[in-house]
Amino acid sequence: MLKRTLWLFLGVLLIFGVLAAMIVSFGNSAEPLAPVDPDMLIVMPDGSERTLSALVAQANEPTDTVVEPTELRVAVAEESSSETLRAEIDALGTREVMRRMREERAERMRNPDPNDLYELGVSRLYHGDVDQALALLRSIPESDSRYARAQRRIGWDILTKHKGQPHRGLAYVHECLRSDVTDGNAWQDAARVWGSSLGLPVH
Repeated sequence: MLKRTLWLFLGVLLIFGVLAAMIVSFGNSAEPLAPVDPDMLIVMPDGSERTLSALVAQANEPTDTVVEPTELRVAVAEESSSETLRAEIDALGTREVMRRMREERAERMRNPDPNDLYELGVSRLYHGDVDQALALLRSIPESDSRYARAQRRIGWDILTKHKGQPHRGLAYVHECLRSDVTDGNAWQDAARVWGSSLGLPVH
């Protein structure tokens, strides 16, 4: 019995090893994306257009403006120590909290901060402008706290889901894991891209 279990374990291990080698091979053989075009025109929330290079330069400029998140966002995301806020959230209930957070997220998609490359990128993706979203998210520097999140959005949401190019997406989900293994759905999105690169039906 022990011998059979050991052989079964070794067989499973071998299968995972082969699949991992295939995924790495697919990622290494995938043609890299062309460099981002700094002259690409990006549609702004007000309907005007600006070049990507102008947006990147503006995003890198120091600013005194501080965007305060809503009290609900602070309390949920950071587990605020304020007993009043916690009591309000408890009174609202989980369903209502989630509904309000979805509404706030949808509002951010409609009216992103024009100085925030990540928000603009996610907004353009929300509106179906995949190439603009890709250019914006690829322009986010590693020093940005949402760099890892941007990488997995590129790998899963854009290259795999929208463009059907999971082999190209591998490098981005791997970069996300390298940068921050605890970022939101990092492992879930990586697994989706891995599965898609192997031809599995992943959603």
